[in-house]
Amino acid sequence: MKLIFPKNIFSKMISSVLAERGVELLYQKSSLIHKDLEYNSKAVAMMPSLDLINQRNLLVSSKYAISFTGALSNSYLYFVNGHKDFKKINMVGDFNLNDAILAKILFMEKYYAVIELVPEIENLIDKAKDYLISGDANFENHNYETAISFADLIADILEMPYVNFIFASHNKESLLEFNTYMDNINDKLKNNVGLVIEDSHFDDISKKFIMENMDSVYYDVMKNEINALNELIKLIFFHGIIDDIFEIKYI
Repeated sequence: MKLIFPKNIFSKMISSVLAERGVELLYQKSSLIHKDLEYNSKAVAMMPSLDLINQRNLLVSSKYAISFTGALSNSYLYFVNGHKDFKKINMVGDFNLNDAILAKILFMEKYYAVIELVPEIENLIDKAKDYLISGDANFENHNYETAISFADLIADILEMPYVNFIFASHNKESLLEFNTYMDNINDKLKNNVGLVIEDSHFDDISKKFIMENMDSVYYDVMKNEINALNELIKLIFFHGIIDDIFEIKYI
């Protein structure tokens, strides 16, 4: 089986469980994964959930996703001290469609601000700017005293978990096989998570932060996560991002 994953600590936890299965694992920027999936039609991808708005024929795992409800997140906001007049947010790291769409909605609903998002290629942080940083760059920075969990803010708007990443494929058999490979993942993760975090290149502060907040990350898809993803689609519909609410094709 071929899998296409973004390269972050959460995908590494999944891949650690699947390593013994002999899967072929490809890493790609999260914003480009849906493109790779077009050329690898039998692959299964861990992809940003809102990529579905442009890929509605994709089949989605009804059993597994990556959802967040608290301090641990794949993206964080960093504001200049005392800054309340938000106009421009600089995007750094492995940002994707979820970050771009939900950041604009978040600033409208939470801060009554219409923002401009400015992607930056280099991961050089200017303390005079406001940032949305995505991916492992956050844990290399470990500035948790000023970081605000993007997932926590989105979950607060939804009053439900934030389904950040889904597992999807064009091929039904591949997705069914993936679902089987992932059976009892929570039991396996309990044995692997500590090892994956310890083996990361993060410093001890970040390792401790991730470990202490792993209980706010969910890999199983239950009724609550299905409802949460539906609410996420409704949210972007009500903000005029899409013209209709569509049905997700679960397998």
